[in-house]
Amino acid sequence: GDVCTGVFMDMFLAIAIIFGGLIFLYVIFAEEVRSERRMDSHVDATVARLFQDEEAAFNGTNGNEHRPFFVEFVEENQKRHILPVKKTVYNKLNIGDYGRLRYNGFRFIDFSKEGEVIENLPVSRFGTHKAWVNIMYGCDKFCTYCIVPYTRGKERSRLVEDILSEIEELKGKGFKEITLLGQNVNAYGKDLKEPANFAMLLKSVAETKIERIRFTTSHPWDFSDEMIEIIASYDNIMPYIHLPVQSGNSDMLKIMGRRYSIDEYKTLFGKLKERIADCAFSTDIIVGFPNETDEQFKQTLEIVEHCQFDNAFTFIYSPREGTPAAQMADNVPKDVKKKRLAQLNAKVAQYALKNNQAYIGRTVEVLVDGPSKKNPEIYSGYTRTQKLVNFKADGVISGDLVNVTITDCKTWFLIGEKA
Repeated sequence: GDVCTGVFMDMFLAIAIIFGGLIFLYVIFAEEVRSERRMDSHVDATVARLFQDEEAAFNGTNGNEHRPFFVEFVEENQKRHILPVKKTVYNKLNIGDYGRLRYNGFRFIDFSKEGEVIENLPVSRFGTHKAWVNIMYGCDKFCTYCIVPYTRGKERSRLVEDILSEIEELKGKGFKEITLLGQNVNAYGKDLKEPANFAMLLKSVAETKIERIRFTTSHPWDFSDEMIEIIASYDNIMPYIHLPVQSGNSDMLKIMGRRYSIDEYKTLFGKLKERIADCAFSTDIIVGFPNETDEQFKQTLEIVEHCQFDNAFTFIYSPREGTPAAQMADNVPKDVKKKRLAQLNAKVAQYALKNNQAYIGRTVEVLVDGPSKKNPEIYSGYTRTQKLVNFKADGVISGDLVNVTITDCKTWFLIGEKA
């Protein structure tokens, strides 16, 4: 990505690294700033994290004459601008220029203007056949354990025409697969003036006839029947869905702020399984959330047995400062969390292997990523259902779509030969 560095008015050094559309911001405050803090102002705010593990804390700048510049600096990052070297006079700006200060009961969130998406920023592509395409930013769900709404702001959708223009450009450059990206793609379009939703967008993207379309991430609450029909109706929309469940217990889901019961999740999963042929599924699961009992964890194992996911991203709960869950007692012992995670991973692996074994003897389409570094006769790529395949072949290159006969499998990948 692009890297900008600069000394900003002798006040602090900032390095902004733009990678895949995400900005990691490191801010080192000079002693000059700390010495000029004044505690007599009516404004006292901590600007939220710009990324989960990197805190840009402008705490204690209340009343400081340089505060408006800090606000502008953070807003620039929230908008995903490449950060410029500022030459603005400090007192030219005021907090009123940057919208209202929002507070969620635990922390101040941001000063950024809402509803803006900046287009035409440079994008670094790492590869020639697959690309990520952001369709929206932010999240309005406010799951109790998640810091994202406080760091990324409210949901902001790109215009349909801008998204389609980017995809047509990628297609013209030879890209075969795009992934539509958002914290919750199913909520796309709710903030736009012109009527739009994710099903409409997905249909329009499919009609560009780019060869492969994926999307992530989907919140079960917003997964409509219209979306299911669009996915089932277009061959270039891949039959692979990442559908986070987080827990198998409805009481836990309620405390997590997930907005659905486990029965509602099962109903949605059943619709998807029935309507979309040969569909593969992955999910996210948290273990050891505050107050999780053995019985509630057992129900999480049961949802894995019910859905038989192809993959799962599993996590031990750890509190994120500034989230409602961080105010709860983290009362599940570490050793219990680790034991539950091991049990969960074993259950997930059981069904991952079972699902992979069903591919043996089948011939599947694979988008080639490239040759093995250790053996140039072995290539790797992914099936339509997002299965990794290692296969023998010659005369293929990255970006080729080839048919591969599956001869064997492991828990997390398939083995085959070019048909």
